[in-house]
Parts: sequence; structure tokens; C-alpha cells
Amino acid sequence: MVSEKLLRSRSRIILLFLASGSFIAAGIYFRSDHIPLFILFLISGIIFSILINRIYNSTGDAISFLFDSLRNDDTTVRFQDVKGNRPLARVYKSINQLNEHFQEIKIKNEYNESYYKTVIQHASAGLLVLGADNRVELINKTACEYAGISPESTNTNLLGIKHPAFYQAVCNLKPGET
Repeated sequence: MVSEKLLRSRSRIILLFLASGSFIAAGIYFRSDHIPLFILFLISGIIFSILINRIYNSTGDAISFLFDSLRNDDTTVRFQDVKGNRPLARVYKSINQLNEHFQEIKIKNEYNESYYKTVIQHASAGLLVLGADNRVELINKTACEYAGISPESTNTNLLGIKHPAFYQAVCNLKPGET
């Protein structure tokens, strides 16, 4: 990661001036046939430009890191406070707030999923839940009794094995149909 000193606003401004000045000086010395000074200022301008690029890439890297962590279902990522660089500090603060929001949503979804599974398991009607790939994700005790399957069984494929015609009919239902 880029050092904290380079992330400060003053450092960025100084680097911009140094890079600009180096390129201007390189142009002046190139025209006056002072090739060693031209090469020196050109190389220094390139180095300053690389440092500036690293500074601005660090912000993009942080945002990319957040999205990668969310994609991997990891909401424990936190970005540290940055001293002396208010724009970057605001970005990191916003990223942390967004991450906290995703944590809250994740917790609510886990609670709702647990609640609905419990409701389905204890319903007096026979209920089963199919996933997008037509696999039985959840089947309650009443549906197990109707199908002649042990409610303690962990094999969700038993319905398709014991009653293939019924399983196929259920799989052919469209959402909202009964």
C-alpha cells in the first residue's frame, strides 16, 4: 500500500508540481541540447508521475477490495482512519458505512431465512421448497409423512427417488401455481 505520507494532500500537490516542473525542465533542456539534464528531468518526471499514479490507485484498490470482500460474503472488512487526507478519509468512512449497511442486511436476511424455515417446518400443511435447479431445499414433516419419507432423513433427493411422477409434477409448476 502507498505510505501514509504520500496520501496527504500537501504531498500530492507537491508531487504534481514536481512532476510538472520536471517535464517542463526536461523540455527546456531538450531544446537547448543539454541531453544529460534532459534525461535527468525526464526520469524524475516519470518517477513523480508513477508516485502520483500509485496514490490515486490506492483509493481504487480500497474500493475494489470492498467489492471483492462483499462478493465473497465477507462483511468484516474495515478501513482505518487516514490522518491528513480528508478526501481519502471521507472515502474510507463511506466505504465503512456501506459495509456496515451490508452487514445489517445480511443479518436481517439470515434472521428472515431462519424464521421462514421454522414456519415451513411447523406448518400443518405439507410444504416443500424447490431451488432454482429443482432440487428440494426444504421439506416439512407433514410433506414427509404424505410422501412416506422419514422427517429425520437428510437426503433431500428421496422424494424424487420414491415418487418420481409427483416430484416431476412439482418441478413443472410455475411460481404462483398450485
